[in-house]
Amino acid sequence: MNRLIDLLAAKMIQRAHCETVVIDGTDPENILTAVRTGKFGGTRIISDGADDMTPAET
Repeated sequence: MNRLIDLLAAKMIQRAHCETVVIDGTDPENILTAVRTGKFGGTRIISDGADDMTPAET
């Protein structure tokens, strides 16, 4: 399994309910294209609005 982001980053994304994109940054042109056009070959993480925290985490 490939890990694109670490567990701490994943939890921060989850708790913040923010949209996140994961893009291959080995070619900087991929990032520029994504910013300029909104199109990219990667993964978009979108919150479903649910609060996934258990009472023990609060």
